[in-house]
Amino acid sequence: MNELKKPIVDSVALRRQDRAVVDEAWIERMLETAPYATMAMNGESFPHTSMNVFYYDRSERAIYFHTAKEGATRTTVGNGTKVTFTVSSMGRLLPAKTATQMSVEYRSVMVRGEIGVVDDLELALVKMSKFVEKYFPHLKAGSDYELISPEEIKDISVYRISISEWIGKRKRERDDFPGAFMFGKGNVAKE
Repeated sequence: MNELKKPIVDSVALRRQDRAVVDEAWIERMLETAPYATMAMNGESFPHTSMNVFYYDRSERAIYFHTAKEGATRTTVGNGTKVTFTVSSMGRLLPAKTATQMSVEYRSVMVRGEIGVVDDLELALVKMSKFVEKYFPHLKAGSDYELISPEEIKDISVYRISISEWIGKRKRERDDFPGAFMFGKGNVAKE
């Protein structure tokens, strides 16, 4: 495995530097707890984006996920393909006197790196087991579900994103912000 490089947190120019988060512990917590991410890479004629569930490995500073053996992601990925991987969550909506001043609370992490297919069967088995543990922590391997088999791994593509840089971004207002509310609470039309 390659020697880990410390991700560069300030290489992404943010217009709103007051919202930048460079706290690596905060960034890693976001990557460990986010339920899904959006990944973007160059496609053949259009950019390719996909939504993925994933596992962040803190010790490697790497992201693992899987897709079908065949498909747009598998076709586009070659070892060394550059990707952008983003996780985010939305907070309260923030009303204002004018439409252009209305806003929203949020937090996000953007990762850039290189993606490759994990060809090592044992490594793929280990990382997919960690992936299952993240999303189904209340279930026990071997009793609640069958352990991942080498045959199952051969039917999917497992990927590793080697993180080269990352940055967090956050907007949070005071708890008593006038009129702040969560999206969907009373503002969604009934069908």
